Amino acid sequence: MFSIDTRALPWIKSYESCNDVAARKRVKITKRTNPIWGDNCIPLRSNDDQHLRLEWREDGEDSRWALMLYRTEVVGYFKDGRILLNASYNSTSTSRFFDTMTPSSIYLIRTRYGNAYAIGHGGDDRDVDYHLVNRDIHYDDPFGGKFNQALIVDQQGAALNPQDWPITKRVANKERRKEIRQALKPFLQWYDAMTKVGNSVRGVFGEQSAHVTVAYAEAISTLVERSLAGDTVDTEVWNKACVGAYCQVAPYWFRTARMDVDAEYIGAMRACILRRAFEQFDGWAALKVVVPAGKRP
Repeated sequence: MFSIDTRALPWIKSYESCNDVAARKRVKITKRTNPIWGDNCIPLRSNDDQHLRLEWREDGEDSRWALMLYRTEVVGYFKDGRILLNASYNSTSTSRFFDTMTPSSIYLIRTRYGNAYAIGHGGDDRDVDYHLVNRDIHYDDPFGGKFNQALIVDQQGAALNPQDWPITKRVANKERRKEIRQALKPFLQWYDAMTKVGNSVRGVFGEQSAHVTVAYAEAISTLVERSLAGDTVDTEVWNKACVGAYCQVAPYWFRTARMDVDAEYIGAMRACILRRAFEQFDGWAALKVVVPAGKRP
C-alpha cells in the first residue's frame, strides 16, 4: 500500500512550530518556484511537492495552520492551543502523516470497530482517552457542521466535541448453539468414540481419503443441515465432514508427506466442525451497544 516518506518532513507539534516552519520555508520561496507557494501556503517538503502543504486558514477565532495531505486537512493547530484531528481517510499515508504531525501523546490505533484517536494524559499508560475517527456529523454541535468529522481537543488533550461510539458487537447466540450441539450429538458421540480407538483420527475418515482436499465448508454444512432437519445422516456424510475439518487444521505438507494421522488433530478437528457450524447456522448474534466517548470499546 502506498505510503509517504516522513523523514523529509519538518518537526511540527504545535502552533508555534508551524510559525517557525513557515518562516524558514518562506525564505526559500522565490519567483522561480512553484506559483502556488506564498505567505499562506508553504511546502512541507520540496518546492515541487504540492501534496504536502502548510496552509493558513483565516477564520476569526478559529484561524489556524492546516496541515494538508492532498485536499484533506489532516491536522490543524489553532492559536489558542486547540488541535483539529481529521484522519478519517483510511489510508497508510494518512496514518503516517497524522502520527508525524501530532504531539507524541496523540496517535492513531486500530480497534476491531475501526480506527481511533488515542490521547494520553501524563506518563500513565492507563490514562488515555479513545475517540472514534469516523464520526457522525452533529449539526447541534458547535464544531460538527463547521469542521465536518474532525475532533477538536484543547491544550490538555480533552475533547471539546466528543461523541459516543455506536458499535455492533459479535456475541455468542447461546440458545442457537445449544440447538446445534443437540442436533450434532449423535455425530459428536460417534466422533469421540472413533478417535478414542487407537488415540487417532484415522477411524473417522472411513473410505474417504485423508490426503485429498475437499470443500470443507460444504461438507460440514451438509452435516449440520441434515442434522438440524432431523434427517437420518449416514456415516459417509460424517466421514466427509471429518476430512473437511482435517484439511483445515492439518498442514498440506503433513497430509501429503505422512501416511500416519496423529492424535494431535483430534480436538482441533472437533472444534473446527463446531466453529463452522456456528458460523453458518446463526451461532453468532449482533449486539448493538454504545461506548461512552473516551472509553476504549
